[in-house]
Amino acid sequence: MKMFSSCVISKYYLRAAFLAGTASFATLSFASGQSTSDFVLSSPEPVIQLVRVEQLPSGNPYFTFRNASDKTILEICISAQRGPNEMVCQSGFANGAKLTGPGETFSMSFDPSGFASDGQQNTLHVNAAIYSDGSHFGENALLAKLASEMFGTALETKRTSRLLSNCPDDGVPGLDSIIPQIGASAPSSSAEAAKTLKEESLPGISALVINSYLSSPTQSLREGVLEVRENAMREINEKKAIAASPLTGSRSKQHIVLEARLHGRSDMAQKYQALSQLQISYLISFIGGQNAH
Repeated sequence: MKMFSSCVISKYYLRAAFLAGTASFATLSFASGQSTSDFVLSSPEPVIQLVRVEQLPSGNPYFTFRNASDKTILEICISAQRGPNEMVCQSGFANGAKLTGPGETFSMSFDPSGFASDGQQNTLHVNAAIYSDGSHFGENALLAKLASEMFGTALETKRTSRLLSNCPDDGVPGLDSIIPQIGASAPSSSAEAAKTLKEESLPGISALVINSYLSSPTQSLREGVLEVRENAMREINEKKAIAASPLTGSRSKQHIVLEARLHGRSDMAQKYQALSQLQISYLISFIGGQNAH
């Protein structure tokens, strides 16, 4: 999940499935006696339903929503009624892991300061939603931020895929050689992030469209680049750690270690090639949907 503020974007990633399976939830206490009936969803379209309100051990309210539409949700941003001008966004674009199909649920955690604590009814605002088929609704400024971030994500994924695919060594030495090319340090500015993407293309999307994002790069574009780069570096380090493990234990464990040693780089290249193609298809649908409005 990520949080949008009025000026910049800062991201906080909660592994919802992990929390749902391991956290011990308490009755919601930031407002006495509140339940789902104490919250109203304000949305231009009836895209979601609120099905559960709980409280994390941290004290933050934790909401579970159901996709009430007949489409798969790719991106959705929801804000609380009060408090800081922030929105929490659930994104499936970067890795495809958080797409929410019709009838499926997703969860979000909010800062309790965004809600009244005096028993009054609170409103949750659906600020924007983008479906996997490219259709969408919401505030134009927010949709523009999401589009910029998606372009940064897609271009950096394509760059990472190209670097991984061009390396001739399938194993751990190949991963080591990729690290300085990907960039172990984060781009310090939006302009620096855009500069690293100048050589990339997205099949099916015109160079003029891509250049419109790279010539006037935003913080949102940089955030997209950062997420992909951080994910790629984490995966490389995980592959290297597995490859460094001793060939002991069960046959399946030994197989995993050998695969990482022999094919760690090529396995990642295949994954990023498939992910890049998926992101491009989402972007093409979204651009078409934008032009239709």
